[in-house]
Amino acid sequence: MDSRISEHMESISTTPNQKVDIKIKGNPDIKVNLWNGKGIEKEIEQDDNQIIVPSSKGKYIYEVVAEWPNGTISYTFVVEVQ
Repeated sequence: MDSRISEHMESISTTPNQKVDIKIKGNPDIKVNLWNGKGIEKEIEQDDNQIIVPSSKGKYIYEVVAEWPNGTISYTFVVEVQ
């Protein structure tokens, strides 16, 4: 994924340390990556398909990789912590 894609995405506004639920039909195994301008910065810990956004203000690009027995897909979203 090219991180420039996120420049054209509308961000989701939230408060610091907010929990975000990730719901995908079919209950796939998921992993969540945090992206920066160069690529994947790190994999984000998640518990029961929930992540916690950072405490620092700013925009954060997340990629959710969902894997089922018959395929894989990724979803990207941008969170703006205010």
